Amino acid sequence: MMVEITINHQKIQAEEATTILEVARDHGFKIPTFCHINQIAPSGSCRMCLVSVIFADGTRKIVSSCDTNIEEGMVIFTDSIEAIDARAEMANLLLSLCPTHPEVQKIAAHYGIQEPSFVINTPKTNCISCGNCVQICQTKGRKVIDFYGKGNQRFVSTKNGKPSRECDSCNQCIHYCPTGAVTESLGLNIGQRIKKKNHNQVLNRRFANKLFLSLFLILMLMSAAGISLSFIPNQLFSLADPFQAIMTAIAGRKVLIQYWPALVVLIMTVFLGRFWCGWICPTGTLLQSYGKNDRRIRAQNFRRFKWIFLIVFFVFAIFGSLAFLWLDPISMAIQPILLLFKPASEYLDQGFLKTFRFVGVYWWLTALPMLFALILNFIEKRFWCRYICPLGGLLGLLSKFSLNKRHVNQNACSRCDQCSKICPTGAIDADKDYRTDPAECILCMDCADVCPKFAIDFTDEKVFQFHNEFDPGRREFVGTVLLGSAAAGLMTLKDKALIPESKNVLRPPGSLRPNEMKPGTFLMLCVRCGQCVLACPQNIIKPSILESGWEGVNTPVIHFAGSFCDPSCNACGTVCPSGAILPFTKLEKTKYPIGLAQVNYSACIRCNLCVAACPEHAFTEVTVIGREGLFPQVDVQKCSGCGKCLVVCPNYSDGAIEIYPAGQRTKFQNFPG
Repeated sequence: MMVEITINHQKIQAEEATTILEVARDHGFKIPTFCHINQIAPSGSCRMCLVSVIFADGTRKIVSSCDTNIEEGMVIFTDSIEAIDARAEMANLLLSLCPTHPEVQKIAAHYGIQEPSFVINTPKTNCISCGNCVQICQTKGRKVIDFYGKGNQRFVSTKNGKPSRECDSCNQCIHYCPTGAVTESLGLNIGQRIKKKNHNQVLNRRFANKLFLSLFLILMLMSAAGISLSFIPNQLFSLADPFQAIMTAIAGRKVLIQYWPALVVLIMTVFLGRFWCGWICPTGTLLQSYGKNDRRIRAQNFRRFKWIFLIVFFVFAIFGSLAFLWLDPISMAIQPILLLFKPASEYLDQGFLKTFRFVGVYWWLTALPMLFALILNFIEKRFWCRYICPLGGLLGLLSKFSLNKRHVNQNACSRCDQCSKICPTGAIDADKDYRTDPAECILCMDCADVCPKFAIDFTDEKVFQFHNEFDPGRREFVGTVLLGSAAAGLMTLKDKALIPESKNVLRPPGSLRPNEMKPGTFLMLCVRCGQCVLACPQNIIKPSILESGWEGVNTPVIHFAGSFCDPSCNACGTVCPSGAILPFTKLEKTKYPIGLAQVNYSACIRCNLCVAACPEHAFTEVTVIGREGLFPQVDVQKCSGCGKCLVVCPNYSDGAIEIYPAGQRTKFQNFPG
């Protein structure tokens, strides 16, 4: 039967058996609630839905709208002074009962209440005695919990006050408790099996973090020690890095089959989401270990920068440049290891030198990206992962297609804020029903572990999820492509770069391809990971700073300083993940020279130590017109540029012998002096 009522001076017709709350919400009138849930019969216990009502007989009352049915001629005011004052009083009472509950605090703050004024002598359990749990247990559950006691001593418990085994297989009441008290503070161990399962997921993730970080460190130390295993490559983490794999494939114009582990990671990302960042990435594990959770920076749109960086890297790769790939998180993680071990190793190697040199500058400069990321972590935990990481941007893009996404049961969520406060990437938006952009969630499971109502799970969601708050817009995309194209074009202009490559930059053996004058292919494939630097037992491979131009920053170069390239060593070609340094056997090493030695007769003192020391027997003794005695001369076909001659030359500091790049072999002649 239809009846006519008035809500805030608006006449409305509705079914007689409908509550005031239902009619008001159907017609756009807002009435606050706290304990009301559609699936169960309303009780009006929290009293936050109070409204002013004038009945047909002229009686005026304050009633709870959730359990009061409409009547003919009823006049309702949802925002009258009396109703608002009554709600404020109930908010004060709720705050007295649940002083630490965030949603209750928000409700109280809305009515100008910061501190509770009611004195509650009972223990603060966050239970407001709404009866939702009791009602659902008695109607749909095992009839285990009920109200006991009277008046202000009334409480929810089992008959004997102890946990019941029947609750383990039911848990129906959990989603209906507005404060989460049924699992947290009633002492009945309700939901313990679910809680243990969620906590075990977090423990598994933490174990995986430690396992993969340990494996990464062990593999790097094995490279430094010259140890390798047949069943696991030392460069495994680089080979499993999808960002490195895709960028090198684009820049090198070919698919590199050694990156098949990266393909596995990409496929798993489509099914699981951005799991690499939360479970495997060694850089992510370090950044997870400290810092402040939640969103501490107001301008969250800065998260779009990682998408912008990804687009810029993509454009650079199209132009054949991997100039800034040292910002890849795997490459970044290797630099501190170089900083810890290589300078110490060099100092030990210098023990026999008369002049002691400071050797740490290379390592400090190349470790700056990781140091920068560690400092930024004091602002927000995983700052690098949130705002900058291009690999995170790539995996985040794929995570939008993932079959497994974070899901919040809105009917169960108590708005307690615990999930948003613990999220290490600040991916949970408290202002949007605690939902998450799948590109930002790293599947750490921390939110599910702390949720008192187990309202969070990771399950099938809508496969395609775009138009999230951090997705770049069309203008940003086009602008980034144009800017990246201009920058990449500028950096790849031959002989016009801001800092041109030095003529005497030496590269590791295997860097120069046949018929190449300059290591162009090497620069298109080098991922700036530093693993060849770490693996070099002679410590002659160093990370480039600016001596090879902007495009060569952090690429490996040869610095002969008290040591030489051992003819029997092929470590650099073995550990290179991208093939920038061609793999070669020890017997094939002579095919891949570093450069060519050149004798300056004006500085040569004719000791001829280089003739005896050369492992390739590339020196012969010759006479020089206008000069007395025998001088060493280099055979272009035999010299590999190993640098042994520099080690034994007593006058190398005055330029008696120099090594020039292999690409300039056709120009080499001995200095006549």
